[in-house]
Amino acid sequence: MIVVMKPGATPKQVDHIVERIEQLGLRSHVIVGTEVIPPALRALELLGSRHGFEVAFDHFAIPRSRFEAADTFPPRASFSLRPQSIHLLRQPSTPGSACLIPGRIVQRAYLGEHWDYTVRPADSGLLLRVTARPHEIFDVDESVWLELDPRQLARIE
Repeated sequence: MIVVMKPGATPKQVDHIVERIEQLGLRSHVIVGTEVIPPALRALELLGSRHGFEVAFDHFAIPRSRFEAADTFPPRASFSLRPQSIHLLRQPSTPGSACLIPGRIVQRAYLGEHWDYTVRPADSGLLLRVTARPHEIFDVDESVWLELDPRQLARIE
């Protein structure tokens, strides 16, 4: 059970809730001052730099032609990417509109309705958060391919 209280709840109010939880025979663990952002609203911010016909990120690049308004792409741009917009593969798929980036699973957690993975692209310092359906199970330290559709990258102006 998770109990979320309104910001500004007094210690007395928190103690009252803890007491009620423990009366039910449950254990309590209070975390104070943590603001929770629902997973669907969390996004990763990526910084890309224009290099010729590519947009370079941290140790991987995407052809500039795959982005909207490719002709007017600035020298540097920030992008927002939702974890649901990245797909994990064991083998590279046939190239299409998506880009394939090799990586490795660093961490995973099963959250009931989906898997939450942390993946490091090959030779990169980035850690990408990826959500996957319950049947898409990968092991920690497993090599994977990240399938990324550049149309899912939202440029932050």
